[in-house]
Amino acid sequence: MPRKYTNLKNLTPEEFREYKSSQARERRRKRRLDPEYKAKQNAAAAKSRKKLKEKIKERRLDRFYNDPEYRAKIDASAKAWVEKNKDRIKENVQKWNLVNKTTVTNFAARSMAGQRDRSKKRGHQPPAYTKEELTAWLLDQPNWIQLCSDWKKSNFESDLAPSIDRLDNSKGYSFDNIQLITWKENRLKK
Repeated sequence: MPRKYTNLKNLTPEEFREYKSSQARERRRKRRLDPEYKAKQNAAAAKSRKKLKEKIKERRLDRFYNDPEYRAKIDASAKAWVEKNKDRIKENVQKWNLVNKTTVTNFAARSMAGQRDRSKKRGHQPPAYTKEELTAWLLDQPNWIQLCSDWKKSNFESDLAPSIDRLDNSKGYSFDNIQLITWKENRLKK
């Protein structure tokens, strides 16, 4: 427990130093408990950390571009990491594919781009429907979910990928002239 000082005039130099340090400790304690002070200190510390990170990054980049030995070391380290984590990378790619390849909007966008290109090559009119209309059409197809789940189970084997096929190849893409089948079925049909 800190001593109580009643008469500061009669203190010895050692007691006065102790008094001053106890006062400073008390001020620091009060500041540490003040939420505004804490927020200000945290902001200053974050700014300082950010500056330091930027400085370190700048030094590393400068060294990477100007020191061939360091660059070779970094390249070797990256290659070693990729070699060590091949399974993890493959798993993450599969997860990405699972989410992105089979989402109906992505499939519709990719299909529309291909349909426009093929229509142009064959001299047909481009599809008269929009990507949103094609998305709705895909969701209305009874085999859409089954085709996608089979494709996922096969680890995205290209033969099992969903494909939009024209029933009559002499006509362009329209809702009354398309059906949803696998890419292999579409390919064998030709």
